[in-house]
Amino acid sequence: MADWKRLKELYHLAEARPAGERAAFLESACAGDEELLREVQGLLAAGDAAGSFLEYAPDILWEARAAAMAGTVVGHYRLENLLGRGGMGLVYRATDLRLARTVAVKLLRPEIASTPEGRRRFLREAKAASALQHPNIVTIHDADLADGRDFLVMEFVDGQTLAEI
Repeated sequence: MADWKRLKELYHLAEARPAGERAAFLESACAGDEELLREVQGLLAAGDAAGSFLEYAPDILWEARAAAMAGTVVGHYRLENLLGRGGMGLVYRATDLRLARTVAVKLLRPEIASTPEGRRRFLREAKAASALQHPNIVTIHDADLADGRDFLVMEFVDGQTLAEI
């Protein structure tokens, strides 16, 4: 995850430029940091859609950042595409690069990860779910922290979501 202070700074500097100059500015300012570039571009796109950085809620900010995370690697898991969202985080279809298998990775929301109670709740959820074995409950493979991100790795089950059912 890119440094939030640097991300915010680049967002505001890019936003102040005419749209036609933003790409060149960001290429130079990000100096080869592809993750930072993707995150700033995602925020700019969300900001353009909302009209102003300050007009949209933190949930939209988090989801704009999350959308830009597809293709990035967290630990040894490559995030592929966003599957869903919940109160504690976002869930991605991902590839386990060590075992060459498809998994689901749940990233903890930054505002939850930044508090001791939020992290305890996250780990409590992981421990509780990992203790269960039932055909209707996904298997928990791992709970970890990598690159400043708390995440949970679960069995990937292809099919309809509960909302669709």
